[in-house]
Amino acid sequence: MTIPPLSEDAEQLLPPESLRVRVGASRDSEVFRKMGKSIAGTVSRLAGNLDGKRVLDFGCGCARVLRYLAPAYPKAEWHGVDVDSEAIAWCQGHIPDRINWESCSEFPPLSYQNTTFDLIYQISVFTHLSESMQIFWLKDLSRVLKADGLLIISVYNEMIHEILPKALRKQLDSAGILYGNDGGTQGLPASYQSCFHTQKYIQNTWSQWFIIEDVIERAFFHSLDAILLRKHPEPSGLSH
Repeated sequence: MTIPPLSEDAEQLLPPESLRVRVGASRDSEVFRKMGKSIAGTVSRLAGNLDGKRVLDFGCGCARVLRYLAPAYPKAEWHGVDVDSEAIAWCQGHIPDRINWESCSEFPPLSYQNTTFDLIYQISVFTHLSESMQIFWLKDLSRVLKADGLLIISVYNEMIHEILPKALRKQLDSAGILYGNDGGTQGLPASYQSCFHTQKYIQNTWSQWFIIEDVIERAFFHSLDAILLRKHPEPSGLSH
C-alpha cells in the first residue's frame, strides 16, 4: 500500500537533530522525513498487509520509520526497540500512542516472550555490528519471531562494496564479512561501526537459523539490499 501522509502536526514533530543524525547521518530534516517514509513504504510492500499483526522495529531509533508505518496500519500492534535510550525516551515522550517503546542492551536477550512477532524488520543495524554480535542477535530474533513470521534485514550491497579500498575489498571477498572501525557514531555504543557482507556469507551463515526466502536488491535506496528470512520449520513431533 501507499503510505498515507501524516497530519500536519505529526509531520512537523521532529526529534532533535542529534537523534536524527544517529539514524540517517544527515542534519537535513527533509531528508529525515523522505527516508523514513520511503523505508516505511518498502517494508509495507515486502511484508504485505500488517493489520492484525504484531510488528517489531528492531533498532527503531527516534521513530524515523515507525512514525509513518504505524499510522498506515492502525489495527497492527507496534513495538520499537533500540539500544539508544535517549531516542527511546524521546519517542515515549512524543509518540506514545499505539507504539510500545523499549530500550535494550547491546546484547540479547530482548525482553519479549518466545514467538511474539509476525514481522521483525531492521534497517541499518547489521551494517554496524560485529559478526559475533550479529550471531547473538540472529539467535534471539529467531526466538521472538513466530514460526511463520518474517524477518527483514538490510545489508550494504555491491555499490558500497565497490568504493571500499582495494585491500579491504579483498578481505571482504575472502572472508565474506568485513567489520571495521569507521570512527563510530556519537551517542551510540563504541561497538557500532561498519560491517559489510557478501551474499555467499549470508547464505552460508544466516541459513543456520533461517531460510533465505528472497534477496531484494537495492530495496532501501541504492545502497541497501533487503534479505527476507523465515524460520526453519520445527522437526515433526516437536513443540515449544
